[in-house]
Amino acid sequence: MATIKDVARLAGVSVATVSRVINDSPKASEASRLAVTSAMESLSYHPNANARALAQQATETLGLVVGDVSDPFFGAMVKAVEQVAYHTGNFLLIGNGYHNEQKERQAIEQLIRHRCAALVVHAKMIPDADLASLMKQIPGMVLINRILPGLEHRCVALDDRYGAWLATRHLIQQGHTRIGYICSNHTISDAEDRLRGYYDALAESHIPANDRLVTFGEPDESGGEQAMTELLGRGRNFTAVACYNDSMANRTSNSIGLVVSTFDGFYFGSLLRRASRQAELHNKQLIVTDGHDTPEREQKAVQMLADRQCDAIILYTRYMDEPAILSLIDATEMPLVIINRNVTQARDRAIFFEQETAAFQAVEYLITQGHRDIACITLPVHTPTGTSRVAGYRKALEKYGIPWQPAKVKYGDYTLTRGYDACRELLEEGVTFSALFACNDDTALGAAKALRQAGLRIPQDVSLFGFDDAPGATWLEPGLSTVYLPIEDMIATAIDQAVRLANSEPVAPIPPFTGTLILRESVAAGPFFQRPA
Repeated sequence: MATIKDVARLAGVSVATVSRVINDSPKASEASRLAVTSAMESLSYHPNANARALAQQATETLGLVVGDVSDPFFGAMVKAVEQVAYHTGNFLLIGNGYHNEQKERQAIEQLIRHRCAALVVHAKMIPDADLASLMKQIPGMVLINRILPGLEHRCVALDDRYGAWLATRHLIQQGHTRIGYICSNHTISDAEDRLRGYYDALAESHIPANDRLVTFGEPDESGGEQAMTELLGRGRNFTAVACYNDSMANRTSNSIGLVVSTFDGFYFGSLLRRASRQAELHNKQLIVTDGHDTPEREQKAVQMLADRQCDAIILYTRYMDEPAILSLIDATEMPLVIINRNVTQARDRAIFFEQETAAFQAVEYLITQGHRDIACITLPVHTPTGTSRVAGYRKALEKYGIPWQPAKVKYGDYTLTRGYDACRELLEEGVTFSALFACNDDTALGAAKALRQAGLRIPQDVSLFGFDDAPGATWLEPGLSTVYLPIEDMIATAIDQAVRLANSEPVAPIPPFTGTLILRESVAAGPFFQRPA
């Protein structure tokens, strides 16, 4: 794994120069920036994934990396960590490693980019040396279900061999001598240790091992079904079967499935935290997976949860259109509830926000404070949320007779980087504006950096308004005015509605949730402000 010294050596500069480039210091020359950037790319060095993030002000956020949050084992782990985060006043962000080295690294890096104060990491595929290097760089990182020599005080592990040995011994004590074993096909220590425990229990009871009684599959319900089918196909010469985990042993029931777009960011952290608590109130297990922001993957995620026999499924979709949603509702055997989208032909299945109204209120507030030159950085406008927030911006301008000027609108995504770049584009193009409406808080925080670099003060020179009330909004100096949407209320209501549908109880359409303006210090009176007489 490359270090900052390796970057300095390859770029032909000092470590201090590399640090200045990474931290965007004005003291770094353009030549140094080019050399350092090139070296970082050549070495695959990611500054956000190392101690640089720790030098920045940590947020009140706890990061958790799991193998696959849709696995009930990891779902229980998420719930336990969420409770600790809640009681310690922290937000929880979750990353999936999927038992893949590259994805485990990406999940860790992503959480560090969000400046998590501490990390709890389940990573089985990253080599010991690389993982130890990461832990030395990140003092707040703790491993679960893995022991690293020399770092035992920061590792918490399960004795997988003993658990499998105990289960197999119990079957032997019940009189079984022909015991099958269904094992995970993942090449991780958990699978190896549990298989060893099975063999050890047989050996201690002088029962010959028979490899024909051992089959392998994905560690989920479908994998268990396939492995059992294979075992049965070899002849019914067994009287008991031990399984790698509960999912392989039987299909899930008494559960609510949840499909989200991503596990990244505070928004989905808040949503998952409340979803876990609300499912528990109904004595339901919560099984979560992500749709990777594509309609195809979202449909597959819904089908996967349906295969697990969830009582009901909740889908957060950004890109699926209404005909596709209606088709999916019809095709899914259990109730499917849609969140963050108005499905006009299935209103009792749709729980959503009045995005357009909330954006309208934010821009109207800027106008009433004397601003008429208001720029806007959007979310992706091919998403319903992005379209609605831009529509709210435009309607506020129309109400007060302010012309729509395309030059004042920059199309963005959800990121700090795009917020920064879009604001720089506005400034470099000479667009005049006394206020900037950013369609989410990360975009606003990125724009704030661009404004400061241009020598503009917030709010004295430019007023800034965000959306979503992310934790970072309070850390900006001055504090960011923004729109709060009741994310937790939305998901709690969705789970309540899903449970009613699953129980065949009568349901009615849920009124849309509205936003609340959170006014902090980032907005000042504009050039057209008129004080009351």
